[in-house]
Amino acid sequence: MRPVGDIVRDLTSLADPSIAAIENLLRTYQVVWTTKEEDARLPKIRRLDPAADYAAAGIVLSDLE
Repeated sequence: MRPVGDIVRDLTSLADPSIAAIENLLRTYQVVWTTKEEDARLPKIRRLDPAADYAAAGIVLSDLE
């Protein structure tokens, strides 16, 4: 639930950008689809507590797993 820019920064700053390291990093992320209107209510960078940011923006996430 982090902005794509944060994910790109994390990937490009890997000390060991091996396939295993990239896979391990990507497994820590969640993909969330939002509307333009919802996205406008979210902080654009550095979501330190993504769940709180989504809740504060009034965005309800459903667990599809």
